[in-house]
Amino acid sequence: MNIAIGADIGGTHITSAAIDLDSFSVIENSYYNQKIDNKSPKEVIFKQWASCLNNSIKAVDASYNTILGVGIAIPGPFDYARGIGKYERNDKYESLYNVSVLDGLATEIKNSGIELRFLNDASSFGVGSDLLENLNEERTIAITLGTGFGATFLENKVPLIWGSGVPENGCLWDKNFKEGIADDYFSTRWLINHYGDLTGNDITGLGVKELLDSDPENMKQVFTDFGNNLCEFLYPHLKAFDTDVLFIGGNIAKASAYFLDILEACIAEGKLKTKIRIVTEAEKVGVIGAAYLFNPDFWERIRTALPSI
Repeated sequence: MNIAIGADIGGTHITSAAIDLDSFSVIENSYYNQKIDNKSPKEVIFKQWASCLNNSIKAVDASYNTILGVGIAIPGPFDYARGIGKYERNDKYESLYNVSVLDGLATEIKNSGIELRFLNDASSFGVGSDLLENLNEERTIAITLGTGFGATFLENKVPLIWGSGVPENGCLWDKNFKEGIADDYFSTRWLINHYGDLTGNDITGLGVKELLDSDPENMKQVFTDFGNNLCEFLYPHLKAFDTDVLFIGGNIAKASAYFLDILEACIAEGKLKTKIRIVTEAEKVGVIGAAYLFNPDFWERIRTALPSI
């Protein structure tokens, strides 16, 4: 059995598990999740991340002779080849700016000889979605909507950072949109701030779920504006990439009922062939995609093309 540890790091959490790379299944009792304060000092963040990883490693270390390594899905901006954080404009993990996550984690992981590899979290989500859906579609785009905006362009399950219809570095978060960049508009902070602008209500300490529960009518308008923005931004990329499937994950995807119809109408009106798949278990999918970094053929195809941001 080929076993690798996969980890999905988000803006507020880490999820890890041991993955059977032959069946893409989670090994029993190895799935762990831990909340993270992304404003913490780097030493605290490394200890919290490693605590989760060590639990998954411990769950299988005694039962299996070899763990191939630890694959880590982590949001950008990040130097994935060298394992260095580049967080400066994303309002998260700023203590990791120009810090070696590779070295920082290596000192905290109990299995000191284990190899670490990194992949963009949206790329891991896209790879995992493709693997689990087992679709025969050649060209897919996967986006994650949460504390930030992640995206990846895949051809035959391989993330691309260049090519026809692929934006620079295969990313979308940093591309210009309206009065800022895409990450400013497709994140939980935009939804919350837009609600505040729309209603004039105090939004201090509130999240999207709380606002949906307390004021669903105004939040419907917020999500309508969100959906229209998403349509305006994504449509040119879906068309240029000749996209077969668009995967949508992340916490905001759980509220897709409020904006999915807008996006589907946009695709139909533009006469695109793109099908939309909402992935509700994005963390599990991301973990599987990260662990897949230790599939030798997959690693050989992507290791020299990892984005630097």
